[in-house]
Amino acid sequence: CLGAVLSGLESSVLTLYLEGRSYEEIAERLDCTPKTVDNALQRVKRKVSVHMRSRETPDVAELRARVVATGTVVEIGPAA
Repeated sequence: CLGAVLSGLESSVLTLYLEGRSYEEIAERLDCTPKTVDNALQRVKRKVSVHMRSRETPDVAELRARVVATGTVVEIGPAA
């Protein structure tokens, strides 16, 4: 399960990112910097691509589909 390999920060960042929040909004909400948000999302994308056995970095739609399919976070509505 993908949820088992995501850190708490990565899971929080991913959830907010999939809600359509900007890096700045996520950083403010999680009391960190936009660079920390970017780094966390890069780690999530690497982990998802490894989990999917793919060499391509997933886009938002692929992240959403994989997260919903694995139950890592609850479905949060259609992609913007």
